Amino acid sequence: MYFGVQMYGVSKEWKQDPEGFLKKIYEAGYRQIEPCLGFRVDARDYGFWIPEDLEQAMPLLAKYHIEVHAVHIFLDEYHYERELAILTELAQKYHISWFVVKSPARLTKDVLDETAARYRELEEELEKLPKVSGSADNMYASRRLNQLLLNAEKKAEQFKDEYVSVEHLYLALLDERGTPSAKIFSKYRITSNAFLEALSKTGYVVFDKTGTLTQGVFEVSAIHEKGSSYTGAALIE
Repeated sequence: MYFGVQMYGVSKEWKQDPEGFLKKIYEAGYRQIEPCLGFRVDARDYGFWIPEDLEQAMPLLAKYHIEVHAVHIFLDEYHYERELAILTELAQKYHISWFVVKSPARLTKDVLDETAARYRELEEELEKLPKVSGSADNMYASRRLNQLLLNAEKKAEQFKDEYVSVEHLYLALLDERGTPSAKIFSKYRITSNAFLEALSKTGYVVFDKTGTLTQGVFEVSAIHEKGSSYTGAALIE
């Protein structure tokens, strides 16, 4: 069992000193928070966060190893489409698993039925997302995530690359059909060919010494001058 902090009750403390507040709850042993998310322009006046607040808080939460698995939301019953789209995007981006919803203001059967249908729609979108399940010492990937990783590995083999990297995962995502990410790619006309063409035009490569790379010895094996006023010797200097 895990205990977290419901942010509505401590909205004043959060506003006064966000980092100091997180430091205190971290030292007290908490590792999760549940923000209250509102969409009205005056949401902050009532102690709620707006979506932008959640986005801005994420780096600070990561600093103190505090996660957001659930969000208490207050939807505007007249703007469901826009707000559900925002929630779906947040869930995808930050792996939020639960949305605790507020009942609509007008408790008629028609409104309740419509509200339930909207929430089921959101639930269906969330269920489509890749997941990792299990405890920290016994985790397993969802079928879709496992297939995505296998496809990325095949992409690496096709390009005769030794390791699976971000570009292989991206290409594997581009091959998917009927998934939330496929819909986004289709909307913005992002295809495998367009992605590979963009990669072929890469002008700079940055080596970032992170992760498992503890020692790197790089040698220049060849310099191919193309459209440059500099000679190979000048570039080395």
